[in-house]
Amino acid sequence: MFKRSSTSKNAPLFMIFILLVGVAFFLSFIKSNEFSFEQKPIHPLCFSRAADLYRHGDDTALDLSQCRHDTAVIAEQDGTLMAENPVDSDHPDSYTGYSRYRLIGKMGEKFIATHEWNGGGSGHFSEIFSVQFNPPMLKVEENYATGGDRCHYGIVSAKIEGDLLLYEQNTTPNNFFEIASNPHQITGLESCSVCCAGVAEYSFHPESQETKLLYLKLDPEKRESPQDGGDLFQACFDKIYNSYIERGLTKLDAQQIETFKEDFYKECLPLRKQENDGDGR
Repeated sequence: MFKRSSTSKNAPLFMIFILLVGVAFFLSFIKSNEFSFEQKPIHPLCFSRAADLYRHGDDTALDLSQCRHDTAVIAEQDGTLMAENPVDSDHPDSYTGYSRYRLIGKMGEKFIATHEWNGGGSGHFSEIFSVQFNPPMLKVEENYATGGDRCHYGIVSAKIEGDLLLYEQNTTPNNFFEIASNPHQITGLESCSVCCAGVAEYSFHPESQETKLLYLKLDPEKRESPQDGGDLFQACFDKIYNSYIERGLTKLDAQQIETFKEDFYKECLPLRKQENDGDGR
């Protein structure tokens, strides 16, 4: 009797997989082709120029026919396009930074894209924009998510689901108290671009302009252990942080974020009162 091989059994599944990959590639091509000029994707440095106009309060759209760059464009696996900024002729050996963007999709008639840039310094900034594109005019119309520098509110991911924009941002220990209800800063906690402690998940509804915090995910892989002799206030935060991880509480909803805050206030604020007779809030 003929015995069907395992390869033969899996052939239909393999063909389905190839078909799905092909469809995804085709849809990606259509999406990116729609956001192109003169049969080429919009250059990252031109996109960044349009973002600069918006950032400086200039309501002018950028004419892509007047934006020409010879800088090579690197296409990354997730669809991100990146280009290095032009070399400064007065300082040819200086690092000048880069610009990169990723087209997420469309919401209504507007394109939605993430944008990341570096101007040659130490900061790597990111944001999410809505963009109006009527060739050759490109205009950044609205900032849907104001990002920051890496761990300090840097954009981690973004996608469109129905009429919502879902995105994630890095957070520092101090950011824990800024993103929750009744936000405020806690002096003495880390709030730097390399002080990651978690990732906040948000939803944004363009029509209502409502931004909603969904979850705060603790990220022990990014969080360094407190060092002996370090700041007692920060070490106290890390102690509570680690206790949540040990209990498997790594994805906190709004109520759990409030509980985390209250645990911090109860255990850690007395340390600050001992130092300066204040409540640290």
